[in-house]
Amino acid sequence: MVPGISVYKNLPTPFKIGLSVIAGGSILAAMMFLVPSRVLWIIFIGLAVVVLILLLYWRLLKWLKKRKAAPMEHGVIENASAAPQGISEAAHLARLDELRKKFEEGITKFQAAGKSLYNFPWYMIVGEPGSGKTEAVRHCNVGFPSGLQDQFQGAGGTLNMNWWFTDHAVILDTAGRLMFEEVETGGSGEWKEFLKLLKRYRPRCPVNGVFLVIPADSLIKDTADEIEQKASKIARQFDAIQRVLDVRFPVFVVVTKSDLINGFRDFFDNLDDPQLQHQILGWSNPAPLDEPYNPDFVEEHLKTIQKRLFRRRLALLQDIVSESGEPGMEKMRTTDALYAFPQSIAKIAPRMARYLELIFSVGSQWSGKPLFFRGIYFTSSMREGSALDEDLAESLGVSVETLPDGRVWERDRAYFLRDLFIKKVFREKGLVTYATNTKKQHLRRKAVVMISAAASIVLLLLCTFYAGVT
Repeated sequence: MVPGISVYKNLPTPFKIGLSVIAGGSILAAMMFLVPSRVLWIIFIGLAVVVLILLLYWRLLKWLKKRKAAPMEHGVIENASAAPQGISEAAHLARLDELRKKFEEGITKFQAAGKSLYNFPWYMIVGEPGSGKTEAVRHCNVGFPSGLQDQFQGAGGTLNMNWWFTDHAVILDTAGRLMFEEVETGGSGEWKEFLKLLKRYRPRCPVNGVFLVIPADSLIKDTADEIEQKASKIARQFDAIQRVLDVRFPVFVVVTKSDLINGFRDFFDNLDDPQLQHQILGWSNPAPLDEPYNPDFVEEHLKTIQKRLFRRRLALLQDIVSESGEPGMEKMRTTDALYAFPQSIAKIAPRMARYLELIFSVGSQWSGKPLFFRGIYFTSSMREGSALDEDLAESLGVSVETLPDGRVWERDRAYFLRDLFIKKVFREKGLVTYATNTKKQHLRRKAVVMISAAASIVLLLLCTFYAGVT
C-alpha cells in the first residue's frame, strides 16, 4: 500500500474530514481559475448525476435487504418457538414459549433501532454434547445488548438451539445432539428447516463461519476409535451443511475446557490483567484459502504455541525463584506443573492432527467447495474440576477419570475468548463465498471495479471535451 494512503487511513475521523475538505476546496479553487465557467458547470452537473445515481443504487440495495430480512425474521421466530420432537413436558414448553417472547421482543428492538438480522453476520457453533459451546459464548465478553436474550439460557444443556445477539454478530448455539445423536438419520426437522431458511432468505451469505468446538478432555481421554467416530460424524454434518447452503465457509477450531490440561491453571492462574486474559492462545492458518488442508502441518504449527509457552514458563520460573515465602513442596509442585503444560500440549497434538485430518482432509478432493480451516485456539470459560494428568494415570496403571482430585482452581473466569471472537472470527466475516477458487473470484471483482472506474473517467473526459468544443 502507498505510505501516504496508509497514513491517511489511520488518521482519526475528524482529521480525515478536515483534510478532505481542504483538498476538495483547493482543487475547486484551482479549477475555477484554470477552467472556463461553462465547462466547470458541465463537470459539476456530471458529477452530481453520478452521485445521485450512486445514492439511488445504495437506497435500492438497502430496501431490498430489508425486504428479504422480514420473512427471514418471521421464519426464525416460528422455528425458535417450535418444541423439539419428543418433548411434551409443560415446563419445557413454557420455557420455549418464554424464549419465543423474548426473541420477538429482541427483534422488535432491532427494528426500532433501524437494524435488521440480515445485516449482521451469522455464525454457528457446533460440537459434541457437553463440550462447553454455550459457556464459551456466554463468557466471551463481546457485548450482549440487554433484553435480547436470556443470559442464563442453555445453562442446563441446549434443547435444540439458542440465539445469541451480540454487538457484532448473531451466534447460533446448536445442541450437541443435532451434530451427533441424530446424524445417522440426517438430523432433525428443526435443523433442516433452519438451514433452508438461511438458504432461502440469505442466499448470498447464509452463514459467515462456524466454530467447531472440541473439548480438551475428549482429546485427553478418548481412544483412537472414539476420535474416529466423532470426527467422521462431524465431517458428514459439515458436508450436509455445505450441500444445503451451497457455500464455502471458514471453520475455527476451538479447544474448550483447556483448564483440564495438566499445567494450564498454574500457567495462567495469576494472569490478572484483563488484556492478557482476553488475548488469543492458538495458531492461525497462514496458508491461502485455496490451498488444500495439509494434516502434516498441524503438529508442526502447534509447536509455535509451545514456543510461546516456553517463554512464559521462563518468566514464571524466575518469579518462583524470587519468592521465598512459598513452602518447598508447594514450590516443587508448581515447578513440575509449569514443565507439564507444554508437554501436555505436545501429547494431544497427534490426536488433534488425526481429528482434523478426518474432518478437513478425507474426501476433500471430491468436494467442489472444501472448507476453510482457519486455525486452532485454546480457551477456558469456567472451572471444570481438577486437571487431567494422563502421564500420572499411565504410571499408576489407572484411567484418567479415576485419579483423585488434586488442587482445584480457586477462581472461575474466562481465558482467551474475547479477542478470538472480535479480533479473529468477526473480522473474517467476508471469507464466505460461493466460488471454488477465491483468488479468481477476487481478480474478477477487481477487474469489474477497474473497468467501471475507467469508464467513468472516460465519460467525464468526453463531457469536458464536448464542452470545450461547443
